[in-house]
Amino acid sequence: GPAALEDRVVALVDGATRSVDVQMYSFTLTRIADRLIAADRRGVPVRVVVDGTQTENTSIRARLTSGGVEVRSAPAAFVNAHAKYVVVDGDRAFIESGNFTVAGMSDQRNYAVEDRDPTDVADLATIFAADWAGTTAALTCSRLVVTPGDSRLRIQTLIARATTTLDLAIYYLSDSAIRAALLTAKNRGVTVRVLLAATSEIADNAATATTLKNAGIAVRTLANPTMHAKLIIADGAAALIGSNNMSITSLRDNREVGVIVREASAVTPTRAQFDAD
Repeated sequence: GPAALEDRVVALVDGATRSVDVQMYSFTLTRIADRLIAADRRGVPVRVVVDGTQTENTSIRARLTSGGVEVRSAPAAFVNAHAKYVVVDGDRAFIESGNFTVAGMSDQRNYAVEDRDPTDVADLATIFAADWAGTTAALTCSRLVVTPGDSRLRIQTLIARATTTLDLAIYYLSDSAIRAALLTAKNRGVTVRVLLAATSEIADNAATATTLKNAGIAVRTLANPTMHAKLIIADGAAALIGSNNMSITSLRDNREVGVIVREASAVTPTRAQFDAD
């Protein structure tokens, strides 16, 4: 995004035949809400989990509920229910960094992946079911990167195993351990490039940029479109796409979901967009 994420989401919802489950941190787009209502009315059960602390969700929540769609707040145990994903018919998932907002779909650099791996989709369905019921998910997680869970370990492992290049496009990067892992990678000869949101968007990115630049890491910012991605590409061959910002809260306390993909069909266009930005 911002090319066609909204159209892709709408197409997935319109094509559903058995079920649609949505977890979304911030949801304000009436077009997507109305397609979810239409799906539910044609006999495809729709369930939506939102972050209950986000007041901007109030209007869409009322719209969905009045249209017959079941909506619940994510468990209050999460500091933020920051995940952004859709599970359709139990056999495909759409995992992304963008919220269902005008900014998320139209004004920001975001990435999403349509995942049809059966284990990934089953694990994501398990996460949704647990958050819907207010219970704890038991996961096998072959490729998913989940908070609470092992997101920090998986992200640090992805960084530690890079041998040639690391490219990061991140809304903000404040976690000291992730910064240290990047410095370690740079010191062992990995070419590291970091693309952050402009300091006018995230003031704290200035300190991060200074720290990384002083260590010899290339850092740039992207203001148009607003950098909102949470992307790490290792060796041009593996890419983390999802909702995790690189912060303590995001890696420990929130509900976050991402996936590490290794298929060239996903990694190649992602790397090309990073290079262009």
